[in-house]
Amino acid sequence: MRLVLGVRGFPRQGALILSREASVATKHEPCFNMLLIKCDVYFTLRFMIKRMQVIDFFCGAGGFSEGFRQAGYDIVMGIDNWQPAITTHNANHALTDTPKSVLDFENLDEIDKLPNTEIIVGSPPCVLFSLSNRGGNANKDLGIRQIEAFFRVVAVKKHQKNSSLVAWLMENVPNSRNYVREKYTFSNLGLSGWAKANNIHPNATAIRVKNNGDILHADDYGSGQARKRFVCGELTKDGRFPVPDKIENQDKSLNAIFSNFPKPFEILKSDYIVDPNYENICIRPEDLRDHHYDSGVYEIEWRKAQEAKQNHPYMGRMFFPENRQNPSRTIMATKSSSTREAILYKSEIARSGDGEYRTPTIREAAIIMGFPITYQFFGDESTKWRQIGNAVCVQLAYALAEKIREQSGFRLPEPKNTTYKFEGFTFLDNESKKTFSHPPTRNPNALFRAHPIKSGNMTIDLTNRAGKNKDNWGVVAHTGTGKGYGLTEISKIHFEEARAEIVRTMPEFITSIHADACIKPYTDKIFNQKNAEYGYLSFDSGHPYQIVKRVESYIVKAVNGKGDYLVDANGTQLASIKEKIPISQILAIYSLGILLYDK
Repeated sequence: MRLVLGVRGFPRQGALILSREASVATKHEPCFNMLLIKCDVYFTLRFMIKRMQVIDFFCGAGGFSEGFRQAGYDIVMGIDNWQPAITTHNANHALTDTPKSVLDFENLDEIDKLPNTEIIVGSPPCVLFSLSNRGGNANKDLGIRQIEAFFRVVAVKKHQKNSSLVAWLMENVPNSRNYVREKYTFSNLGLSGWAKANNIHPNATAIRVKNNGDILHADDYGSGQARKRFVCGELTKDGRFPVPDKIENQDKSLNAIFSNFPKPFEILKSDYIVDPNYENICIRPEDLRDHHYDSGVYEIEWRKAQEAKQNHPYMGRMFFPENRQNPSRTIMATKSSSTREAILYKSEIARSGDGEYRTPTIREAAIIMGFPITYQFFGDESTKWRQIGNAVCVQLAYALAEKIREQSGFRLPEPKNTTYKFEGFTFLDNESKKTFSHPPTRNPNALFRAHPIKSGNMTIDLTNRAGKNKDNWGVVAHTGTGKGYGLTEISKIHFEEARAEIVRTMPEFITSIHADACIKPYTDKIFNQKNAEYGYLSFDSGHPYQIVKRVESYIVKAVNGKGDYLVDANGTQLASIKEKIPISQILAIYSLGILLYDK
């Protein structure tokens, strides 16, 4: 008889071996006693092996779930009110959940229906707290309500009799930290009646939040993106936050991640593809999904993104295209091709203009987020992207799961092998190249903002968000950087004072700028019409962007001749903008002012 015993954390080759021959150890009591001690240690550890179960609230595609699954936890339920996300989560975690709002759990009866699991995690929708949403000024009421509904579930499951809860976690954007309390009492969560029924004072602390959390950087834990998130939670036995262990000296640049990964449309010579994040996962080339398709974007889009990234009036300069020597910037929930947040790569297809740059493929975005290449997403391209961008980074979730395992004292089994069923899923892979025959259009009232030249931290912008109602075309001066930048609307007095300065020092500029037939007064109606046209790239289109670019050419020529010296504005209305103004900006005030005031 021969019995091999092994435990997770012990190398298999070092497993304890018991055999009939062990009986001879009775002649050597010290040796036999050591064997008994080893057996006792083993059975103690074996008793502590536990298959811990997880409920994932606001589960989305399942980033939190996947990280915990990889660490050996069982995902038993995902809760989300969006059908595509639930379909994705079900398929990848062998579940049969249906869409459900977390707000349903404001009802205690609904909480009672939930299974009693060891782990509860949640990632409430971040859009209401994101600084990219109306500059962080969006109404937070719904977001706060969703968070508190989640905390309500945690509080009940934590304090109920015979609670099995070992730990809970919540993840959100950093700004959400400003909208949660340091701690919540039962009364705060609308659980006064429940607390009394369970012999707990309503003003007793139900959960602690702010001091039990931190802003974590996903790339510190093996992720391929610089993604910052507020994560809070606790181990219920002692109230500690499970601070995950950082991974040191690991190259998570885009170049490192994708160095051996096929490019879209690349003809593969190998028989298998290795997952960039998980070297133990290999698939056949034909099983790689949502990667071999043309994600090129129109020139009108990438040029707008380039302008926003490298020539923004009050924000810093960004790389265009992405710097592959760094981790990726944060994958956002909304797929964009024309904004400052857009992630754009130089296309591998040799094209100029339309299609010269591309967005990441769905598979590349999923890899950056930490999903295995076997993980699939339900829906069209924008639906898949939204699921990925909303997800918790898998590597961060795994690091947290490992720390909970370590600090709870349990040993977990190997991850379950899931049978994946992707019935009804469609994939984007297509051998055809884009024809770029349907360029995007703009709403006439879509935001327009452009400036001809930037001097330090100062620009003069033509925009359709001027005036008291912020819906008129006008010219504004930006001074400073960041959220607290200075903003002054350019008046006709500013325009006249700028003309006087130019007539005195650069009369030739006046002559040249007025010789251009496109630089003339326009009505709001005409600018609105042009703003909606696909004339953005034509230098002679009369599109407001191209008018600004024409003005730029005159200013650059003038400044190159005399230098961008400072004009002392003291004693004039121009001083309300800045006491010393670069001559380039005086020229911009006058040139853009012609469009409005030279009538």
